[in-house]
Amino acid sequence: MAQGIDDGLTWNVLDMMLMDDIPNGADVSLNTVSEFLADLEDFGVKAVSKNEVKSKITKPKTNSNDSSPRDTASVPTKRIRTSPKEELEYLQSKHRYLISELRKLQAATAMTTNDPWQKRAKSQAQAAQRAIQENTRLKAALEDQIKVIQALEKVFQKKPRLTEAAAEKIADLVPWRRSILGLHNREGDLEALLRYQYDKLDTEFIRRKVYHMRDNMVGDELVRSEQVESSNDNIIIHLIRCKQWSINFIEFSQILWGYISLNVRMPTKIKVDSELLQSFKNDTIVYTRHLSNGMCEQLKIPPLEGRTAAMRFEERDRVVIVWKSIVDDALVPFRDDYVVKDNKMGWALITADGPNECKVAVYSTLTTPVFPNYTSGTMTEIILNLYKANSTKFDNAISAAVEERKKVIAQKVKDMNTK
Repeated sequence: MAQGIDDGLTWNVLDMMLMDDIPNGADVSLNTVSEFLADLEDFGVKAVSKNEVKSKITKPKTNSNDSSPRDTASVPTKRIRTSPKEELEYLQSKHRYLISELRKLQAATAMTTNDPWQKRAKSQAQAAQRAIQENTRLKAALEDQIKVIQALEKVFQKKPRLTEAAAEKIADLVPWRRSILGLHNREGDLEALLRYQYDKLDTEFIRRKVYHMRDNMVGDELVRSEQVESSNDNIIIHLIRCKQWSINFIEFSQILWGYISLNVRMPTKIKVDSELLQSFKNDTIVYTRHLSNGMCEQLKIPPLEGRTAAMRFEERDRVVIVWKSIVDDALVPFRDDYVVKDNKMGWALITADGPNECKVAVYSTLTTPVFPNYTSGTMTEIILNLYKANSTKFDNAISAAVEERKKVIAQKVKDMNTK
């Protein structure tokens, strides 16, 4: 190692001494050599600094009359020259000294590690460091778990948003949605059922083109339609009637509601026993029962029993009446011998068409019962024929009631004018 240092330093110093920019006849100062050697290191120990050199090489003093720059520089008259070989010997000795110091320190360290208390202290320090690192890792894992728990809490606190189809299926499980009445909250269930039917008005009238039929009427001519369709092994009859009446829409709605609420009895071809079971909200919601024996005896079918819930909605320029059959009732159950139940629903829309005119559009559906001893279509034909016969009687009864109401109104107006 010393030989390599000796050769490298020797050549570096000689090269520097032979540089072209050094004036001829000038001596190389020790400061220059020391600054060069100060940057050299060996085993982490810097080379000798310029303060450690005790002698300097300077240029001889020249005549003060010389105009060249090198002659004007002031230098001592006598300096001791230090050769590169001496510098190298000094550095080599310094290197040997530092190596010996290093070996002493290594030996002292080795002796210290043999101390059992030192070993324990070192192992405890290492264990403490590992514990700190593990603690940091566990804290980070705990924070992650807390974030996950908080996110789950937010998810659990939110109410699940069901799809429209799933929400509809769940709503169908509610008794009133299945047209079933219980022992309690009967008024609320009836109102919920009939408001649900009211919300279907526009959908059904658009689908069955009821609005189109009503808006294209000519005069007071009756527009009617009967349609029959099959659905899930059942026969469904769709009945539509549109007509214009020469009376205020409020007055006509009161006449029609009188027949629906059974406050006024309507004559029919077949005798039907009807009765009002319940009335709510100032007679705007009614629940009625209808029994038919005569027709069933003639047709040789079981007796029919129907339960109908109806509600009247009065609005600014129209009145809507809706009805729906009740299929089961816990408070007033169906009679055991009446095995055939009525199944119908409908809407009546009375709109203003001037101060003393109104348009009436009625759409109802009826699901016919199926009897094994009747051929296909026979029961449908019977119901359609009965509907036509009864509707004619109903129109005549309505017409008579309208004329009577118009006379009463005219008399009231006359009395007011005479006063």
